[in-house]
Amino acid sequence: MIKRNLNKLIGIVIAIFVLIHPVSGQPISPFNKLTFKDSVGKYSFIVSGHFHGASTNLSTFPASALQANIDTLNSLHPLFLMSLGDMFLDVNDIYIQHYQKSLFNKLNMPLYNAVGNHDLANSNLYEKVFGKSYFSFRNATELYIVLNTEINDGSIKDDQLVFLNEALKNAAGLKNIFIFSHRAVWAEENERYKNLFKGNTRTMVGSNNFEDTILPLLLMQLQEKRNIFWMSGSLGGGPASFFMTKILNQILYLCKLQFEIKREMQYYW
Repeated sequence: MIKRNLNKLIGIVIAIFVLIHPVSGQPISPFNKLTFKDSVGKYSFIVSGHFHGASTNLSTFPASALQANIDTLNSLHPLFLMSLGDMFLDVNDIYIQHYQKSLFNKLNMPLYNAVGNHDLANSNLYEKVFGKSYFSFRNATELYIVLNTEINDGSIKDDQLVFLNEALKNAAGLKNIFIFSHRAVWAEENERYKNLFKGNTRTMVGSNNFEDTILPLLLMQLQEKRNIFWMSGSLGGGPASFFMTKILNQILYLCKLQFEIKREMQYYW
């Protein structure tokens, strides 16, 4: 079942994932200090991005469409809200204070963010205030991995690669792996999408290491019959949108504003 919902969120596409499993031991949000509430049975989480709205929004507040629909988001009672980067247009004390009052403090669910290039501006004040930019958490059968695709020009290398390896090694018994990033690094070397992802979403020098390093790691997980979904939120100079790929049998499938219905999941947008 696919539903159009929250249609007033102009330029911000919302995806709500409903799953049926208990959760436990989840991280505290660095933005509103909330954490997962243990849930028995069905639960949902929301994925979105570009909270700052248009690049012309110099108000130092989140997009007005997002602010106007906070009550609607809260009414959905999601387990968490995941931002796919460019939460801020810029990061300084004024932005942080205004976001805290107008967004963070008003959300009834924990908020997490897969950082974009705008978030890491201003000498990376973001990490100094909000902490590590890549991390993972899990519930009974789902693993959530948040990556920073802005360092190493879109490649997952060094400490972050070690982190990713460790997270995937601990995926025993899981059914679904969700990966969140700002850049659609999985699309760069795919001929099908060569004209789609441009601008700041692409590696500036050479190519990233998705094809030769990251994809083989993910394919090893598929041998255990797990689903892997990679969600990204940046099109560079393109219109604001939300993209997801499902990694299956060594082929990448792009789903733009549509999501495959699984037996245990329902996707809404």
